[in-house]
Amino acid sequence: MVTSFRNEVTLSTRALLSVEQRDRLFAIPIDRADMARHYVLGAEDLKLIGSKRRAPNRLGFAVQLCLLRYPGHGLAPRDHPPELLIAFVAE
Repeated sequence: MVTSFRNEVTLSTRALLSVEQRDRLFAIPIDRADMARHYVLGAEDLKLIGSKRRAPNRLGFAVQLCLLRYPGHGLAPRDHPPELLIAFVAE
């Protein structure tokens, strides 16, 4: 007679960061000084951005590029970046 045993392991989950800590770490900065620190684009960036077809595509690409650099993730399809960020990058 063969018996099979199923090992069930229950792992407890715990949050490494509180909601407040996560928000501070991954929030998109809207303060002008913070945006200048993280989102000033260099000559190579501008060349890459310039290779996109139309102005809206270039701006969208530039915003995504900035967000990938800080805080390290892009936007989900239904997410909208802060208007202050868009204006800063467009400038």
